[in-house]
Amino acid sequence: SHVLVDNLENIAKFLGAKGFWEFLERIYGAYIESMEGHNTPIIRKVWEILQTKLTQIEIVYTNSNEWALAKDVYLLQDQQEYELSYIFEELGIKLVHEDIHDKFQIMRHDSINIALLGPLDLAKALMANHFAQPRNFEEAPEWFQREEGREKLSKEIERLLHRQKPEELDSVREELQTCCIAISYVNKLNAPKSLWKASKQEIEIFGALNLAYVFTSDKNPPGIANLIHDFDVYAAIDVINLGIRDLFDTSNKNKLEEFWNENPSSIINLIDWFDQKKNIIKNNYELVKSLRALPIWPSGNKLYALEQLYSPGNFDEPLNICLLYTSDAA
Repeated sequence: SHVLVDNLENIAKFLGAKGFWEFLERIYGAYIESMEGHNTPIIRKVWEILQTKLTQIEIVYTNSNEWALAKDVYLLQDQQEYELSYIFEELGIKLVHEDIHDKFQIMRHDSINIALLGPLDLAKALMANHFAQPRNFEEAPEWFQREEGREKLSKEIERLLHRQKPEELDSVREELQTCCIAISYVNKLNAPKSLWKASKQEIEIFGALNLAYVFTSDKNPPGIANLIHDFDVYAAIDVINLGIRDLFDTSNKNKLEEFWNENPSSIINLIDWFDQKKNIIKNNYELVKSLRALPIWPSGNKLYALEQLYSPGNFDEPLNICLLYTSDAA
């Protein structure tokens, strides 16, 4: 048995991937029989010695046609997932070769324990290979630029999340949401957590203020699109705050004023949009406070925060924003 163990790597290469794993299956099967009293004790000893070495030797044949240690390789739960093998290879993920996927059971045995590919593994690989930072869509790997590649990645994300334990799902989704795999409305790759799904009307309203870049494109397949949050009032306030100041401009100028001066209806349409959400806003103190602080309210040829303005008497103010003026402003 010690001679067998010492020559295990050579035996693997001599028998080939499929022959070697069939050989291991037979030894393990004989071991089970010996445990049940149907085989000689020596067989039990062979497996007991053998299993202590299986993770220390390169005995796993990979999809890139090389031998590797068990700890460096992943198993796919479903053979159908091998349609993504070229994508996994691009992402640096080593897979058990498709020809020996049917040896799944013994590969998952405690003595070998080849890991199943999970969503966190995929997220880590994406971050390490081209998808950690925003970039132009044209700079993405060729496989991702093709619709077929994005569709396959999307389906794999859906499969992996579906298999996840419910109590772990939110944290796992958050990891995938940091990978820059979502196409924005302006054709850039961004992290799903940095984009929002919005209606065509909302994109037009916020796009008139040069804020279309925060919205998702319709080129994202479902598995990726489902990682992106729906646009709402909270998101709108965050987005406007992004657009007010140019990070590289020290003049403290309200950038939205430029677009308002060029297109006066842009701010009016924005305020109308908030008015349509008044049932959500008016009874929420934090939303009202945030909206009052936004310098989007026209007076003369400038935009101000409502805190800086006075409201005329007998003014019908459906959002109840003016009711929160400070006593000094009043």
